[in-house]
Amino acid sequence: MVKLLGSGDPFASRHSQKLIEAITKTYPQIRFDIHTNGVLCSKEMLEKLNLTDKLEIVSISMHAATRKTYDKIMKNSNYDRVLENIKYLSTLKKSGKLKKLNLYFVVSLINYKEMKDFVKFAEKYDADVTFWEYRDWGTSLGLDYDNLAVYNPLHPKYNELADILQDDIFKSQRCHMNNLFKSIKPIKRNKLELAKYFLKSNIYRKRYKNKRVLKFFGLKFSYKKKS
Repeated sequence: MVKLLGSGDPFASRHSQKLIEAITKTYPQIRFDIHTNGVLCSKEMLEKLNLTDKLEIVSISMHAATRKTYDKIMKNSNYDRVLENIKYLSTLKKSGKLKKLNLYFVVSLINYKEMKDFVKFAEKYDADVTFWEYRDWGTSLGLDYDNLAVYNPLHPKYNELADILQDDIFKSQRCHMNNLFKSIKPIKRNKLELAKYFLKSNIYRKRYKNKRVLKFFGLKFSYKKKS
């Protein structure tokens, strides 16, 4: 099986398209596992690349259950086109030509309230869901990472996320979460407890380790560094 994913959409690259065409021509029985943003994963593209009956898994990064939230996250994308392509992939899965359709949802402050609706959205198209936390990859969004990281126990909306995750909808067999979300539970916190969480966190180690005064999420702590 050939796996195409990650750092660039395989359908947006002429090199990837030529590679796919060469592979399908040389190895007609081989199957593909493809990760895409879904914009170019259309019936026409799959037929052009001779992929229609060679798909094992198609994973689409979507990150939202509504058009409004999708447009905030997926800049310069096309919600209607992605939705149309998901519908087509769903028909391929129903006919047995596609083994698994998976929709990815990277959780942040922007979209966490849509997690339950996203599972329902996926069920509508016979798709699985994979939830991951937003990570700071050094992009422009990373500048606001502390605010976006709603799954961090320090975040003021953490308990809201924890309450959402208690819903039985996330026990569905089509719902997949990384270990971070499996461990999230509502917690009672005071200022001292928040400070302890913070000093153990990656945020502290990456951003605040050499500072004497810490400010985060509206709280302020001062301390003496050990010599």
